[in-house]
Amino acid sequence: MVGVLSPEPKVMAPETTTDRRQFTRALLVTNAALLIPALWLAFGDWRSHLTLFPLTPQGNLYDLQARAMLAGRLNVPTNSLGIEGFLHDGKTYTYFGIFPSILRMPVLVFTHHFDGRLTAVSIFLAWLVTCAAIGAMVVQLRTILRRDLRASRLERIATCALAAAMSLGTIFPSLLATPRVYEEDIAWSIALGILFFVGVLSFLVRPGRARFAVVSLITLAAATNRGSTGDAWILAIFALAVFFRCSRHGATWRRSANWFFALGAFSAIVVLALSYAKFGTLTGFDERYQVWTSVYPHRKAFLDANGGTPFGLQFLPTTLLAYFAPFAASLKGLFPYVHLPSHPVQAVGHVTFDQIWPTASLTATTPLLVILSVVGTVVVLAKPSTTMERALRILVGASIVATGPVLIFGYICPRYLGDFVPWLVLAGGIGFFFLLERAQRFRSWFFGVVIVCSLLAVVMNLALAAGMQPSWTKTQAENFTRAQLQMSPGALAHEISRSASLPIDAPPGHIVIVGACQGVYRTLGPQADIPLSNLEHNSWFALAPTVGAEATLSLHITRTPTRADAEVALMTRGRMRLVLRPIRTGVVRLVVEHPVAQLPDVRHRSHAIVAVAGTTGTIEVSIDPYLERTSIAGFNNVLPTSFAGPGVTTYPAVTSSWVTVATNRPMTTSPLCRELLDTLG
Repeated sequence: MVGVLSPEPKVMAPETTTDRRQFTRALLVTNAALLIPALWLAFGDWRSHLTLFPLTPQGNLYDLQARAMLAGRLNVPTNSLGIEGFLHDGKTYTYFGIFPSILRMPVLVFTHHFDGRLTAVSIFLAWLVTCAAIGAMVVQLRTILRRDLRASRLERIATCALAAAMSLGTIFPSLLATPRVYEEDIAWSIALGILFFVGVLSFLVRPGRARFAVVSLITLAAATNRGSTGDAWILAIFALAVFFRCSRHGATWRRSANWFFALGAFSAIVVLALSYAKFGTLTGFDERYQVWTSVYPHRKAFLDANGGTPFGLQFLPTTLLAYFAPFAASLKGLFPYVHLPSHPVQAVGHVTFDQIWPTASLTATTPLLVILSVVGTVVVLAKPSTTMERALRILVGASIVATGPVLIFGYICPRYLGDFVPWLVLAGGIGFFFLLERAQRFRSWFFGVVIVCSLLAVVMNLALAAGMQPSWTKTQAENFTRAQLQMSPGALAHEISRSASLPIDAPPGHIVIVGACQGVYRTLGPQADIPLSNLEHNSWFALAPTVGAEATLSLHITRTPTRADAEVALMTRGRMRLVLRPIRTGVVRLVVEHPVAQLPDVRHRSHAIVAVAGTTGTIEVSIDPYLERTSIAGFNNVLPTSFAGPGVTTYPAVTSSWVTVATNRPMTTSPLCRELLDTLG
């Protein structure tokens, strides 16, 4: 290990200014090139046009929490989170962290226009921060590991290719393409984790109050964003405090120990206080008190089978197989040619999981980073010989700890690969420079392998992201399918079947035409352990409008309503109702009341809608009889998807003194269905 990393900080010298500028310039050019696919995934992604602020389901959870925090509380309006809410002392809370909500406050304090529309922008901002942090850390690592050597042009190219693989050669493209709060949570976890490494390394090179303040802000942001990774960075802060206390580098580092102890303690207190305020416990949320658990029998069975907790070592063999199986991706002749595995991984042993989604593994989609990370981990965790080796060992160890929760969690899905990215970036960078130092005679070949494998990782992950995503609208799904018709019609024909009803399971991307074009559906792939009939088609979505399933309601407010005015029923299906309810003068809400058999009494509510005389707007309603799902959007709102339940859908004539409603319910078949049938011949 001697000579692998830098000697003591007091003799560590930076690269020449010229060399540093060349690296910085090359990384900036690389990130500029990556902006093109990143922008398309975040704001285009098969939409009809670029949309900077797309309105998506489950895109407003952070907004609701932000508005609650602006009002001086953490609980959100009752039923506003749907099944994602956690109940404590009769109040509803979200289990998501507060950091993304804080980011929204400067916008939400002035307007409601962007409610539910900031998720895509937030994920894209997290990606920009990630790119900047990766570039800074690559330069830092080279300063530490190869400080006295000038970089050749080929080394700069290989390093930039590796940096590209670290940003768009991981799960991040799929996060960009799926603007939901679940993916936003992971995106900021990645960005803040890598930024944490950059801040700590900067402090180690040149300790000072300003740099400690930066580390403090990053640590608090990470700790209040995502618990599993944030806790790992807090542990790293405590470990660094011990490291400084035991250091022989004089008063400056010993004084730093006090700073880091204080930072770790304060961060831990903040996390514990938030947990207690939301859930009445210091150990985080309990899934038994989530609304989803009360309405979903399999969630109850899953928790009962695992001692009331979703975490346990019994899940480890299956999660390791899912996330590290060497061939867990599918290559086909169907555009975009790289696809998820046809089936989810099978549980190892007699273990009950909550859900298992088809997931492309790390070793299949970014093998170079995995190999480099293993090398870097071994190098750092072996017996260290310098101060910087011991410091890097703490950071790499923390990045490994950050992956622990998803490895012992009884839920498998692609987005959880994001928790491995900080480890891949830090340990992968160390492994790259270590092997570069050892590849003296084969350096050109080494650079060539790194460049080719990095570009392949970027291409594979962009292809996976360009495929179907759970947040897609019908327009996105239809445009994507038409692109496949143009690019690979023969291969698409093998993915199409006809049926009198919608099956439960099918490989990812499979298309089913129901009846004589009554409906066209596509699936994200089979899920494991989905016994409840209302969720059997959870992975399917309508590829085109289903005959008679959709309606457009055009509303015109003729008089400013008051709270005393009667609510208006816009749609009914069995015992389910969609109503427009005045809550105060000039303000109404859309409310879905759904007391069906499987659900005790679920209401989904929209944001407050300004409704003064002369206001007009439309509400899009989709009640799909095959999917058994209800989707409602309008007036800058997307209500959470709910179960359709039994019954006949009706749109009653509205006789109200304050609003008129015109209903348009198309009954024609989709042109796309006929095109798909033509492909079958």
